[in-house]
Amino acid sequence: MPQKWSELYNLLNNKKQKPSGGWEPSLPLILAAWYDTPALMKIIRLRVMPPEKQEKI
Repeated sequence: MPQKWSELYNLLNNKKQKPSGGWEPSLPLILAAWYDTPALMKIIRLRVMPPEKQEKI
């Protein structure tokens, strides 16, 4: 399942790196964390905010 999730993440065309070094949206979970992460946290990591609600960088 993590491979499919990574493929989905790669389809996003509005990925950007923040000045702090993080990514928006957050990078996919590593395989080691996949099974210990609740479903809601997985969903939140891939949620994309509309441009008008994204913080300005």
